[in-house]
Amino acid sequence: MQEIRSQGIAVVMITHDMRLVQEYASRVVVMSEGQVLYDGDPGKLFEMDDVLEKANLHPTILHHLLLELQRRGAAISGEIRTTQDFLAALKRNLDKKLN
Repeated sequence: MQEIRSQGIAVVMITHDMRLVQEYASRVVVMSEGQVLYDGDPGKLFEMDDVLEKANLHPTILHHLLLELQRRGAAISGEIRTTQDFLAALKRNLDKKLN
């Protein structure tokens, strides 16, 4: 999918798989019963509990992990959309602490 997008081709997905949304989407439109509930950034969608509930969508485990780390005071820098992003951010934070 990333290769197709890098060629300038638009990709439209219809899914309830929030991992795919978190990892690949640059824009999300959430619909329920013919109504648009949300249109915008995928990262912000995960913060909108009322929209998620009405559309019967569930944030990813990665999103829950990041929220818990933030709640505990961890500062994870950079955009994290994938497990690889998360591991890279952890490595950067560890490298900063070791230097």
